[in-house]
Amino acid sequence: MRRAGRLRCPRRSSILILMSTKAAIPTGRPTIETTSTDSHGVPDKARATLPRRHAAKRYGRNRFGYLWSPDAELNMYRDRIVSRVRDIVRNDGWASGAITRVLDNAIGPMLRPIPKPDYRWLQMYTGIKGFDHEWAKDYARAVDANWRSWAADVGKWCDAGRNLNFGQMAHVALRHKLVDGDTIAVMKWLPGRVGYQNARRDFHAEQKFSVGNARVPIMFPGEKINILDAKRPSANFGQFEAAVLRNVAAGTGLSTQQISNNWSDVNYSSARGALLEAWKTIDRRRDEFTTNWAAPIRCCVMEEMHAFDELPLPAGAPDFIECRTAYSRARWLGAPRGWIDPTSEAQAAILRMDGALSTLEDEAASQGLDFEEVLEQRRYEIGLFEEYGIPLPEWSGKQDVPASRQTSPK
Repeated sequence: MRRAGRLRCPRRSSILILMSTKAAIPTGRPTIETTSTDSHGVPDKARATLPRRHAAKRYGRNRFGYLWSPDAELNMYRDRIVSRVRDIVRNDGWASGAITRVLDNAIGPMLRPIPKPDYRWLQMYTGIKGFDHEWAKDYARAVDANWRSWAADVGKWCDAGRNLNFGQMAHVALRHKLVDGDTIAVMKWLPGRVGYQNARRDFHAEQKFSVGNARVPIMFPGEKINILDAKRPSANFGQFEAAVLRNVAAGTGLSTQQISNNWSDVNYSSARGALLEAWKTIDRRRDEFTTNWAAPIRCCVMEEMHAFDELPLPAGAPDFIECRTAYSRARWLGAPRGWIDPTSEAQAAILRMDGALSTLEDEAASQGLDFEEVLEQRRYEIGLFEEYGIPLPEWSGKQDVPASRQTSPK
């Protein structure tokens, strides 16, 4: 179904990042002179000038062998780490709230790609003049319509188990990424449907870890269950809690108010400053997630579109697999940022656009909107105002500016 011919790579250079498990000793670093070693190979007599607190030491003051790779340090304990993180997220309000805030802000109700085909590169690569701005607009609309029919279908055909739409699957995937450290998606070509629910029922029927809803504690001989008396500070508990909350917020990249949902002790400037910093982390998380998880899925769906659907393509256009990066280029929209002071922030957005510091596309995207859909809806509403003989609103631009907004010439 693909055009025969030599497959050319759109990019002819790549970046390889290498990480060494051993670090080179810089010039001037203290040296160690040894005379003998113990049974473990650790020098028992050494002379060195070491920094205060012997950071990251492993074997006493000499620090031999402390530079291990991340895999060597974590992989053997990976299951234990994940189990503890899951337990914290399920039972601790702050941890659960931090995960929920990241999901609600990075994904939102529906993670949506806005097609932005790289028509300039396609024109340069193929020499076909038909790859222009008008083609990109028609192609983007066709691809967007096909994507919506797949990702938001009421039958949930995008899910092999037909349980979730694409936005809901993105929620689950990013949650696993945040809690478990990784996530994966398997693209399946299913001529029929799988009995997913039956498989789940059979799996859980074989698990004997609980009686009813109560877990059965199984202990090793000699162990017993003790009831702990958790004594917390009373007079200074508020300061203690605030300090812990700040540490949690710093580690998650969110503001303390987002984790605790307590906005009573901040003013507008402090809240906006905290949210602006948090949105840097949210934007980065969304970009990493869409690049590594959502974009490859979209490439698979678009390959099927090119194979079976009638997409607007100029004569002689290359196959999708040959130029998939240019064809599948998109801007992913997540949750809207919202408003703290709607009047001031809307006025600031208008000033940015009037001063050529921003565009309607950027301002609409920050609120999770597609600017073309906004313009189409406004045109439709203006037409209805005119049809029913209703005076046009000020934002329509078809009436004189009110006297209150006019300025007299100097």
